[in-house]
Amino acid sequence: MDPDRVRQALEPVLGYPDSYSPGHDANYPCPFCVKEGRGKISHLHVNYTKGKAICHGCGWKTSNLRNLLLAVLGRVPRSLVVDDGGDGDFVEHIEAVLYGKAEERETVVQEPELPAGFVPLVGRPSDKVGKAVHRYLIDERAVPFDRLVEVGAGYCTEGALSGYAVFPVHVGGQLVTYTSRRVPTVRLNGPKVRHGAFGKSASTALFNYDNCVGCRRLIIGEGPFDAFALHRRLNPNHGGLASLGTILHKRHVRLIEALEPEEVVVCYDADAPDKAFKAAAQLASVGLKASVMTVEKDPDELSDEELCACYRARTLVDPELGAVESWGTEPRR
Repeated sequence: MDPDRVRQALEPVLGYPDSYSPGHDANYPCPFCVKEGRGKISHLHVNYTKGKAICHGCGWKTSNLRNLLLAVLGRVPRSLVVDDGGDGDFVEHIEAVLYGKAEERETVVQEPELPAGFVPLVGRPSDKVGKAVHRYLIDERAVPFDRLVEVGAGYCTEGALSGYAVFPVHVGGQLVTYTSRRVPTVRLNGPKVRHGAFGKSASTALFNYDNCVGCRRLIIGEGPFDAFALHRRLNPNHGGLASLGTILHKRHVRLIEALEPEEVVVCYDADAPDKAFKAAAQLASVGLKASVMTVEKDPDELSDEELCACYRARTLVDPELGAVESWGTEPRR
């Protein structure tokens, strides 16, 4: 199986890796520990190159990522079913094993919808969960309330995402998915990040996309807090986006092209510089002016002066010349 495609299939459910270990392991909060109700959630170590996964907490392991796909998604995406070059009978047999017989097969594509128990965030929540989420987002994470209203942010009071702050993702006015963050003061256990998984919507999920229409420059971060911290902060014409991970899909690139920006700046976390340059190279390959902005901390932890300095020191990516420095470009224009 293609490691990048397996990662693209799994990360909307597993969330962002908490860390990376030597040997190319990506460490996720273990969903099997969560399912067993363990008090301590261990890391699920996934090595996409070797095709192995293991959790030293609950003991779940596999030497075939197909088993992980089945355990987490309940299916193997069609894009990962490999044709052996035969007459088609083998492919039909594999699909029947994975999905059931064609006439009995249920579609795996769901219409996007917000999670059960979703409540829109208001200025003065009356319930206990709403007050805690309000404090977490506005006081602790310093997200302006009007930005939360712009994206339709809310929280869940029941269901699987009870105790999570939820951020809907709209593209062209249509809900395509959502992303969420666990609020530590409300919910002690569970994955830090959870996404809605609705068929191919993950590949069109650019958080805060509709609010960036008309922006001259786009700055792409990994998650919603990056987008909040970057959106119109240095300049009213700078839009903040989030790719909800470090993989830029072809649909993402086409959506960004449609906004017709003068420049696209990729600003991923310090532990993923190679992914940032890869994403910028993808954008540059279709004729967009693309650059990489390196930050040592999360954008929402940087002062305006620090963020401005990082922006001015960004690296321009040219598909023919390679990476060259972009000297002293002022953000306030």
